[in-house]
Amino acid sequence: MRAWPRLSNRPWAAAFAVSMLTASAGHAADPKRDPAERVPLPRLEVTTAHESQAAWMAVKGLGSGAKQADAVEKRRLLRKACEDLVDLRPLVDGGVMAGFDFRDNVRGRSWSRPTLALVLSEAMKRFRAELPGRALSIGDVSQPGCGQIFHGVIVQELSGEAATKLVASARLELSEPTLTEVKRAKDFPWESDRFGPPEERVLVTTRILGKSADGARLRTARTRHRELAAPSTDEVKALEVALAGLTRGAPASSKKVESEDGAGVREVLWATHFIAPESKRQALIVTRQKPGRRLEWADVVEVRLASWQDKKPLSFPDEVRWVVRTVATPVAPAPAIATTRARNAKKVAKVPTPIEAVTFERWGLLYEAGHITHLSGIDVDLSYVTLGDQRHFAVDLAAMDVPATWRWLEIVEETARGLGTPVDAILVDAKIKRHFEQNLPKQARQSKPWHLLAIVGGHDAHHHLRIVEGTAAQEKAARKRLFGK
Repeated sequence: MRAWPRLSNRPWAAAFAVSMLTASAGHAADPKRDPAERVPLPRLEVTTAHESQAAWMAVKGLGSGAKQADAVEKRRLLRKACEDLVDLRPLVDGGVMAGFDFRDNVRGRSWSRPTLALVLSEAMKRFRAELPGRALSIGDVSQPGCGQIFHGVIVQELSGEAATKLVASARLELSEPTLTEVKRAKDFPWESDRFGPPEERVLVTTRILGKSADGARLRTARTRHRELAAPSTDEVKALEVALAGLTRGAPASSKKVESEDGAGVREVLWATHFIAPESKRQALIVTRQKPGRRLEWADVVEVRLASWQDKKPLSFPDEVRWVVRTVATPVAPAPAIATTRARNAKKVAKVPTPIEAVTFERWGLLYEAGHITHLSGIDVDLSYVTLGDQRHFAVDLAAMDVPATWRWLEIVEETARGLGTPVDAILVDAKIKRHFEQNLPKQARQSKPWHLLAIVGGHDAHHHLRIVEGTAAQEKAARKRLFGK
């Protein structure tokens, strides 16, 4: 039986959990250099909402995770941002879209094509003319700059002092300029219902996706991971089994990356991404050496294990980050009596360090919805109309004002059609459609909105409205009607 000595701490592992990946050996950056030169920032490439929509839909159609990852990298989709969306928040706050409010003030997924903004604005005016004082809440529309909305990721645009501070603090993590901080649940008082005790640790990671051509604006992606309890023996074994299944096939990608600690000491690592479509699981494994068929746990820095969805490329639903804290050094077994075969052997196979030698720190991704659509401002999640305008976005059929909700759907369909950007689909849960059938007159089933209803699970607390893409001329005209210019 193999004996293991007392675990010894590894400084680089502890530092990674609280800041960046660190290295026991590497090259230190010159602290006198400008941070923007020390950690080069990628340049954002301007695209249009239409081009962004088409590019991401083409990637989703590839099916294969490896092909999707390759296409995203070759087409530089993570470095592209559209500039032809409008933020609905100022329109709501300024009264142009009176009658709407927002589900939350955290996610910032409130960016829309001008045509969709105009449809919503004009439809709400008609709706409130018939039903004064009624309201709906807006959920996810699109994120600033268009593009795929990944699970757990909040994309923001920063400028001024906030951008300057981020650049000054960023370090390379997996070759991307990143700021990683450990905060507490109490640092997010407006979301206290989503966390545990006030002192619960939260790992906040902010990646800089790129800077604008004039350097005045940064596009960033933020994730938050809650600290999980130390894994049990059974959970560690389950991780090993899951990884054995994932690493059986060829990786979707494997590449060298650089990471550094707070002092600027850099290390070259390997980031290897495995996807198992049959089990709908994936893992990103970060190691010091290129991994072989069996993991050498003494080389492993971190494992990111998540679900996989073929229509949401590079999204990591339910991600758990397993950060290596310590690795025990095995006691060498007593030398055996030499045999002729052993004496003549040129090479003795090294026994890999087993997972039992490792202690982990775990972090679970805080849920933020990922979407197949919501790519470019032609999709919006809206609450149902509710009794007393309470419990918006709650899964509560009893709270729904069915006649008012149906009238809203009729008005928004008529308005969109009249503006030349008709409704393409209205996504609802099956239980919602049954609720309509039970509480609406039969003639409702002959109406245009009824034929636009599409059953998609998860739309029991809200409906998803999608309009047909407008032309460039229609977008320009809608913008002029909204802003007067």
